[in-house]
Amino acid sequence: MTWGHVLAAVDESPAGLHALAVATDLCQVGKLRLSVVTVLPLGSEAARPVPPEIAVRHPTVARGIPGIEIVRVAEEAGADLLVLGRRLYAFDSGPRLGPTADQVARRSRIPCLFIPEQQDRFTHHLVALDGTERGFAVLGAAREFQHLAGGDVEVVTVEPPEASVGTGAPEVPRARTLRVAGTLDRMAQENGWKHHSFHVLRGEPVQLLQSELKHPASDLLVVGSRRGGPSGPPPDSSGTGRLLLYSVSCAVLTVPI
Repeated sequence: MTWGHVLAAVDESPAGLHALAVATDLCQVGKLRLSVVTVLPLGSEAARPVPPEIAVRHPTVARGIPGIEIVRVAEEAGADLLVLGRRLYAFDSGPRLGPTADQVARRSRIPCLFIPEQQDRFTHHLVALDGTERGFAVLGAAREFQHLAGGDVEVVTVEPPEASVGTGAPEVPRARTLRVAGTLDRMAQENGWKHHSFHVLRGEPVQLLQSELKHPASDLLVVGSRRGGPSGPPPDSSGTGRLLLYSVSCAVLTVPI
């Protein structure tokens, strides 16, 4: 996996403009092509000009629903990474993403970087693997991003708690975990990757992964994400990736699997 083209989805909000600044810095470091898209509403607002802060980037201007149009433009442009601002809204029922981020996460076929307004550093990359073959695309995307942003990589996988816990008997790694460890070693040798830490967590995945994130201003969570599903707060069956995107406060890189 090698990225060559980044698409920044921008609006005139502080979070949107900050995402553009971060995308610009990443592309300069990696000598990547940067494209910009902004979406204007249909109807009576259609004649509204593009804000000057965005116009200087010569963006692709789409009209319609942002969460749909951003993904469409990314596919047509052949982008490798989507970059968007990220805001969480507090409701009685729990945190909510803005509608655009929610739709993009459910529709995108390429990795998406969701950046909080206050974050511009990525020093600790927490990479969650589920043990499936397709799930290793998450590690490939994490390594691509590390090449751009620097930082260290911590790889984790989560197992259910063992029945032997509390009996004094040692916990034995499951076959899936052994497969993950072996595949990590093989991928590191084949790709010349530097050493990464790998460990096993046992228990409820969302809570455990949340607890592994220590510094919201510089952590990056890299997770696999299932496409599709209803809009709004995800049910427990939506998968770990989407549940975490709704609940953690740091930057999140979602990788479709």
